[in-house]
Amino acid sequence: MTTPMLRGYTVKQTYTFLESGYYPPDVQRRLIDELPTELKALIPTIKPSEWYPRDHVTVLLRAIANVKRDEKNSYDDLVASGKTSPRRP
Repeated sequence: MTTPMLRGYTVKQTYTFLESGYYPPDVQRRLIDELPTELKALIPTIKPSEWYPRDHVTVLLRAIANVKRDEKNSYDDLVASGKTSPRRP
């Protein structure tokens, strides 16, 4: 079975949302601190046009969705994260 992949710009922009100031500083810090160590180490090395496992974005989106823990507010946060992502370079 083939691992689903996404371009690096998708991973990088989703992570950038966590750093954007959308959440209060304490929540932002907690979100980033709780990410898997290997993902945090990978972020600075990501190349926009390279392919990366989709699981990286899944982890980031789950972190965003779990902040509010209710459907409407989680949905709003996920939509906001998508609005900060530019279109494909």
